Order: sequence, then structure tokens, then C-alpha cells
Amino acid sequence: MPLTGKELTDNVCNMKLEYEFAPSQEAKIIAWQSKLPSRFTGAMGGRFRYSLTPTDFGPIVKVKDQVTGEEIDVTEYEEWTDKKTVKPRKDLIIS
Repeated sequence: MPLTGKELTDNVCNMKLEYEFAPSQEAKIIAWQSKLPSRFTGAMGGRFRYSLTPTDFGPIVKVKDQVTGEEIDVTEYEEWTDKKTVKPRKDLIIS
């Protein structure tokens, strides 16, 4: 039975998301950040926004500089070629 109301809110609020960057992704991010203009963004930082979008093939991983608006996609698309073809889910099709 699907969760509703408070159960759904409690479940979503207690979710834990972890992601470990591959060494190649870290290298791309560091190289990209080193080319950006140096700007102080406060004691707490927060200059970079890390975006993870889950897909059936693997996560789409992007990093955005909140100061300049520049964004880099460090998704490991080459890893997706080993995945099987995804069949559409009938429960998600709207007719």
C-alpha cells in the first residue's frame, strides 16, 4: 500500500542520499574549478551546487558554480553502455 500524508513526509525527510565521486570525476571537477575566477563566497562556502539525478542507467552528475552560472557535467556516460535496454514501466505511462 502506498504511503500517504505524514507517513510519506516522514519517509522522505528521513531518506539518506550518499554518492561517491569516481577518481575521474573528481579530477574533472578540480580541473574545472581551478579555471574559474577566484571569488570569496563567505565563511560557509556554498559556491558550488552538486546535482544528482537518478536514472535507470546511472546517475546524471552535474556541478554548477553559483557565482558565474557555469556548469559541468561529470556523468560517466561511458559506464551506461554496459546496461541493458530499459523497458518502459506501464505504471508510469499516461494515456
